[in-house]
Amino acid sequence: MNATGVKSGEEALGFLGKNPVDVVVLDVRMPGMDGIETLRALKRQYPLTEVIMLTGHASLEVAIEGWSSEPSTI
Repeated sequence: MNATGVKSGEEALGFLGKNPVDVVVLDVRMPGMDGIETLRALKRQYPLTEVIMLTGHASLEVAIEGWSSEPSTI
């Protein structure tokens, strides 16, 4: 297993363009493009890539927005 970290949503999308992955772990709050925006762009461009959303700044509104961006299985 390999893991790579990037510092922003824009950097993540650029990385994925050159390095296909199976799973992406996103924080809701990131510099530049936030996690929700990154999730939407990622699923448009790479619909088969699984995404795990994490945050230390949880709110009900953010959870609902994230879940409505992507069909999920719990």
